[in-house]
Amino acid sequence: MIMIPYNTLPVEMTKDFNQRTYLTGSKAMFGKVANFLAAAIPGIYFYFFNKDSATPFFLTGLTYAIIMITSLIMLYFNSWERPTDDVVDESTHGFMEGFNKLFTDLFSTFKLKTFRTHLGMYLFGFGAEWLFTATFTYFIVFNLEQPRTFVSEMNSLSSICQFFSTAFFMMWCAKRGFKRPFIIAILIVVSSVIGYVGVYYLNIPHLTWLIIGITIWFGLGTGGVYYIPWSVYVFLADVDEVLTGRRREGLYAGAMVMAGKLMRATVVFCLGVVLSLFGFESGIHHQSASAVNAINGVMIFGVAGMALIGIYFSVKMKLDKASHAEITKELERLKKGGRKEDATPEIRKLVKQLTGYEYDQCFGNNNVGFKFENKAGAF
Repeated sequence: MIMIPYNTLPVEMTKDFNQRTYLTGSKAMFGKVANFLAAAIPGIYFYFFNKDSATPFFLTGLTYAIIMITSLIMLYFNSWERPTDDVVDESTHGFMEGFNKLFTDLFSTFKLKTFRTHLGMYLFGFGAEWLFTATFTYFIVFNLEQPRTFVSEMNSLSSICQFFSTAFFMMWCAKRGFKRPFIIAILIVVSSVIGYVGVYYLNIPHLTWLIIGITIWFGLGTGGVYYIPWSVYVFLADVDEVLTGRRREGLYAGAMVMAGKLMRATVVFCLGVVLSLFGFESGIHHQSASAVNAINGVMIFGVAGMALIGIYFSVKMKLDKASHAEITKELERLKKGGRKEDATPEIRKLVKQLTGYEYDQCFGNNNVGFKFENKAGAF
């Protein structure tokens, strides 16, 4: 109820490409700070209070609540939505029609070519990161035989690096678009995974410092992998408006969140299945050789493999700063009374690349999404 409307705010607040990119980037950077605080606050209270006491748990929950309420108040007074005059009423008649509209619109998002490409970047990029996070503890503890506290330290170090790399990728995307930065970020993650596994197989000395170096490198790439798909998201509604003639940014936020949760649950489930098949036993300090090799295999074939699939989808992405400017200009032309017949061959080709539909089939002249009775099209 909070995250889906919150994710749409950059789209509502401005139409400018750079401003949306910076808004999404600042959101991601504050998210990194929040992740760091979420991990640090319980540790602080447990340091001062007895671990068997309920007090640190209560104070942790109270602190989280205060931070959340303060953040929501600041958000309310420092953000805004699109003017109500620009919002089209899409009310439905009755529960069943509303239910029908919800699922018709939700599944219609997959008809937009750019969204399908973007979903590939998002799910396989994030999926690789989620699988890595789920596997990393096993790798450090059982493969490299390091203490669990070392895992926590490396995760904290990675979070700090992600904060700075998010700022870098934010500025890069504002100037150059999304494709190349995302590919570079993914390649950094892939090279880091290869480095981690290489440390195990090559039995390299000075392991701790080497792992620290790889973790810093990994964190620099991870910041971009987490940031860029959500930066692309804020421009999807403009492409969808070309296709449907409607503003559906909230719908795309919901579709992304839903797909992301399904992917995260899937990768964690698959990890558990794979490890159990190769003889992993919880509760013991030393795993069998097959279980250790399975962990390495998940890192290489699972994490790196999914990341490379994310690169494949990013190469197919046609939405960038220039193409967004062109479709925005075309939307404004039509809203001011321009004729579709006057569209240039270049814009017709671009619309086909971004939507997957011919120009004349766009702007609501199709069966994409819920159709309202007795309502004129947007164009």
